[in-house]
Amino acid sequence: MLVRQRGSDPSSAVTNRLAAQGIGPRPVAAIGVFAIPVIDAGFDTEAAWHGGRGLGGRGAIARLIAKACEQVGFFAITGHGVPDAVLQESRLAMAHYFALPLETKMRDAISGPDSPYGYSPLEGESLAATRARQASARDHKESYSIGPTDRAGLAANRWPAAHAAPDLRRAFTARYRAMAQLASLLLADMAQGVGLPRGWFVPLTDRGASAQRALHYPVGAEQPGGAAAHTDYGTLTILETDPAVAGLEVLLGRRWHAVEVPPGALVVNIGDAMARWTCGRWRSTVHRVVMPSGARGPRQSCAFFHNANADAIIAPLPGLAPRRSGWWRARRGGEDWAPVRFGDYLEAKVRAAYGLPGDSMGRSRSTV
Repeated sequence: MLVRQRGSDPSSAVTNRLAAQGIGPRPVAAIGVFAIPVIDAGFDTEAAWHGGRGLGGRGAIARLIAKACEQVGFFAITGHGVPDAVLQESRLAMAHYFALPLETKMRDAISGPDSPYGYSPLEGESLAATRARQASARDHKESYSIGPTDRAGLAANRWPAAHAAPDLRRAFTARYRAMAQLASLLLADMAQGVGLPRGWFVPLTDRGASAQRALHYPVGAEQPGGAAAHTDYGTLTILETDPAVAGLEVLLGRRWHAVEVPPGALVVNIGDAMARWTCGRWRSTVHRVVMPSGARGPRQSCAFFHNANADAIIAPLPGLAPRRSGWWRARRGGEDWAPVRFGDYLEAKVRAAYGLPGDSMGRSRSTV
């Protein structure tokens, strides 16, 4: 059963405390499946998409988001306001692109950290390496990604030839713009959720090079598709999962849980930058993709990775500086929250993922 929430925090006389709050794993059979918190974001109004007019009284929703970020690090949103046509057209364009011959897709291949957009073939990335795991563990998936579509001075997008994928550029650009606006609205709620002004993150993210990535996991008995356990690097991620093929799993405690997502909802999770901003109060939860046994077809999803500005300093937010005791130490025990320049942190993660030389983790790249 999915827990649907909007603007309130209902209690329930159930034995599972987190479930009673609408946040934690549901009390289901020992197959490790749970429904992540589902929050009606209320962005499916005209006012929400034109400068935020009419968004007064967001406090209750901001508190629900904050609770989900603190206790799970993942939640789903309905009422997100992204038009169905934008999602549908981009899904069709992505499916067409991944069906192209490999040699055609390789013309758009990612060339390095200074040109991080384009196509990545099967086993072209190792997310395990971003967590100091063996770099030889490669992800059996392919992807295509873009960055900002309307700003000069950033790495150029590697668009496929129009005759090969005639609808991809238009559909993917429309999707990117819609997701960027949705991310901005969510960040305002998140700022309010930690007791800060709604515009707090704007000067830290208004020039960020966010990335949108289409992901394709093949089906096969010998080596099914998948993505190794990892955390995301930026502020937040917005994911549209495959409605027909499951596979997303999150690590809570020492147990993996398959994630249930209601139809039409988008999944939101916290990245490393937000976890560092909140000094670990909000979780950048480890997650992975494991193709389910018996899948009859490939799995396709699309993620929007919202990033901070390259020169933004990721340091504990006001009122959230580390203490010598309390929740932060119990959860993160001894982790270094030294300020870090986001561009350095992101570059180190990208280098690790693609096996490029340089600092593989970025943990020592403090700035002050």
